[in-house]
Amino acid sequence: MHRFSFYSRIAGVAALALLSACGGAGSPVAPPAGSAMARAIHAGGGDRYDGLVFVSDEDDNAVWICSVISHDIRRGFSPPASQSQLEDVSDPAQMAVDAQGTLYVANAQIDATGAGEIAEYPRGTTSPARTLKTGLNTTTGVAVDSNGTIYASNKYWGSIVVFPKGETSPNETIKASLSGPDGLAVDKANDLFVADSSANDVLELTHGSKTPKSLHLKGLARPVGVALDRHGNLFVSNYLGASSNVMVYPRGSRSPSQTIVVPGPPYGSESTIAESMMLSVSNPADVLIASAPISLALIDGQEWFGYEPAIVGYISGQTQPAWSVYNVIGDDAVFQPGK
Repeated sequence: MHRFSFYSRIAGVAALALLSACGGAGSPVAPPAGSAMARAIHAGGGDRYDGLVFVSDEDDNAVWICSVISHDIRRGFSPPASQSQLEDVSDPAQMAVDAQGTLYVANAQIDATGAGEIAEYPRGTTSPARTLKTGLNTTTGVAVDSNGTIYASNKYWGSIVVFPKGETSPNETIKASLSGPDGLAVDKANDLFVADSSANDVLELTHGSKTPKSLHLKGLARPVGVALDRHGNLFVSNYLGASSNVMVYPRGSRSPSQTIVVPGPPYGSESTIAESMMLSVSNPADVLIASAPISLALIDGQEWFGYEPAIVGYISGQTQPAWSVYNVIGDDAVFQPGK
């Protein structure tokens, strides 16, 4: 386990032997041929479903580059060939992709002092074109709005730093109402949503505001990840052992309309649950991707033990997985659509 592993910082979970990330052992599990999931996948098409999946893996200090299956993110993705990965990462946590396909990686630690950074990778590159460092420390979250504004969360400084498009220094540092912000997401209106596990809260920073406001959501249990689809539905991952789940909140609602229990790898007749951490939505394909660096297995009905990681995909509106990829340690996974 990497010494700055994000999930061990957040939950203090003692993981047992996890298998190597994207090392060829991982394999996608597709839906049954006659299922509603399979029919929905078969009916669709188009370039918007093709592209790459990037997986951040703090344990192995890497961001893996993975291809989607059959040019369709709704079918899942495959482990990368030849251990392909991005260069110059350091404890990568959350990632984001903008409309141009640029990938942004929140590096939680770049040295022993806890300094963090945001690294930018233009489409088709594996080396960062630039890095943002000013005002960053233990940077676990990143989001980019339609104006190119970059938001980064400093977990232990209890702040969100705002970088205007093209700038290497922030023009704003937001601390009001924040305790320990983790995952970030923006909606079509460029409002920012913040998962603050330290305060057990999800907050919204409306565009142009300087003070995040609690959404007073019901059912939260150490929220660490947030994501939004193009319809305004808010997804929140609660990272709390066997109680972990993903809650779905319609726009403006404080109560979840759905609760998704993310499944871990099959383990005989024993129960498994994947402790989903970061979330992303592969707009415009509307596939929710839940990344779980660890699963729990109930052994002999008595005690939960650390088990294999999982990354699970859901087609919009569904609570059963469209696909699952096991043995791939993912603190976050994001889809970069093709050109």
